Amino acid sequence: EKTAETRAALIKEINLNSKSKKVYQDAFKQAVIGGYSALRLGTEYVDDDTFDQELKVFGFLDPTWCYWDISAQTPTKVDGMGCGYRSRVSREKFKSLYGKALEAKIGAESSDDSRMMFCDDNSITIFHHYKREYNSTTLYQLSNGQSIKQADLDKLEKQEIDGKEMLIFAGEPVAILDQRKIPQYKVIFEMYAGEYCLDEVEFVTEQ
Repeated sequence: EKTAETRAALIKEINLNSKSKKVYQDAFKQAVIGGYSALRLGTEYVDDDTFDQELKVFGFLDPTWCYWDISAQTPTKVDGMGCGYRSRVSREKFKSLYGKALEAKIGAESSDDSRMMFCDDNSITIFHHYKREYNSTTLYQLSNGQSIKQADLDKLEKQEIDGKEMLIFAGEPVAILDQRKIPQYKVIFEMYAGEYCLDEVEFVTEQ
């Protein structure tokens, strides 16, 4: 219950900081006119003189620049293995952000290289891509009714009680009643211009 309240408060704060009413209204308008829209959750520095960041909800001027995994079946595409969006910047701005040397490597003339489709003499398209990487873990059911994943189980103290090895959970001895394999994902965020990776980080999330 406490976790749910904390999450609700966090979501409310994010929405207020994002001026979300306007973002949601624009997204609804796009969905009515074009059949769909998109939103993204991201971070932004509080100001230019700090490293502090805050979460915000962002919309898109043109949702057709967004894309999703074609195998996703849910209306919100949350079951997909990837998604992303494109943004386009001038070559001058790209140079200021990523350096003149990298800007010069991204060709501006027609060729057989597929990356040339996403740039011209004046601008470069950047791909912002989120991908899920699949793994699996084991979920255990304990005798006290709790369920726990492998990583947390490994942290539990073990004691021998009446000749049987028991786990100590919250100060009480427990046994494992059942177990099963469950999917576990991590989300990687990548930014590409042509074939060049501009950034790659693990997106903080729980799947």
